[in-house]
Amino acid sequence: MEMNALSNGVIKLRAVEPSDGLLMAQWENDPSVWGVSNRTTPYSEDFLKKYTDSTGADFWEMGQMRFIVEELSSGKAVGAVDFFDAQALHQRAGVGIFVEKSSRGKGLAVEALQLAHQWAFDHALLHQVCAEVHADNAPCLAVFKKVGYKEAGLWRQWHRTRKGFKDVVLFQFFADNEDSSL
Repeated sequence: MEMNALSNGVIKLRAVEPSDGLLMAQWENDPSVWGVSNRTTPYSEDFLKKYTDSTGADFWEMGQMRFIVEELSSGKAVGAVDFFDAQALHQRAGVGIFVEKSSRGKGLAVEALQLAHQWAFDHALLHQVCAEVHADNAPCLAVFKKVGYKEAGLWRQWHRTRKGFKDVVLFQFFADNEDSSL
């Protein structure tokens, strides 16, 4: 599969382009998402420019990869899928998904994660991906469960937010997706 083949007729996942900088700044600098992205301050335009300039580097070299989720019907970028904290020795990485508010509820997050798995397991050759989801984020929990992630545990009071500490549900998804021991 070529990188431009990360499409399913509804969305496509594409590499970050320099023109995505302003859009990413809007998404990343929204304080309402800082609680799930472990941020306490906004990103500068210079930081995001350097990030977009480095997106051509190899996944294993950088330890991360971001895909922009583009809705095919509108041609509009509506979110992102991130792989991060990649560990070559253990063949695993964290995964996160973001869909902007106006595009939520259409199943795009499920579509994006399914496509992202194709890249993760067929190209990056990961054995597993994992996710951390706030226990009170029912829509996000539902997305990961619908895609087939298995709950692997719960970290109590793991993320501090403006509203206090939140429990985090841990999810795993394996390349063969047949590990029923979880």
